[in-house]
Amino acid sequence: EAASHADLLIAAFMVSMFLTGVVAIILCPIGRSPLQDKIHWVASLIYMADHVALFGILGTPTVYVTGFWACFALMLASYTLEKREQRLQYGRSNSVWSSPVPAPRAEGKLPATWDGGNAKSVLERATAYGFMLGEYGLFIFFLCGMTRGLR
Repeated sequence: EAASHADLLIAAFMVSMFLTGVVAIILCPIGRSPLQDKIHWVASLIYMADHVALFGILGTPTVYVTGFWACFALMLASYTLEKREQRLQYGRSNSVWSSPVPAPRAEGKLPATWDGGNAKSVLERATAYGFMLGEYGLFIFFLCGMTRGLR
């Protein structure tokens, strides 16, 4: 009966984690409204924290857990630096709770990245790529490591 109770707790945790992901990605994607952006960030942080328990449940080897959190750190650092660069470049206040600030451009003109201009600084582009690589990396480390500890 103890195993059955543990299985129910694990199933409830998994449903909770799935629903937190649904809230973050489907119901409150970034860019719809300031309130939904805040909900997205809170739900995303809860979802990421859930991985601590999930790694324990799955018995994920340390190398995959370390890779996952290293990629998460890259995402967080890249996002923080990108927001700082946007504030410096565009002179706008933009907190970690708000959506990205697009570069101002003339009406009817191609985005500067297409017409040879310099709408984004090198640092801003590098941090955007860093965020993307971190996001994809943590997904790959999670997928590759999630079943390694199961017996």
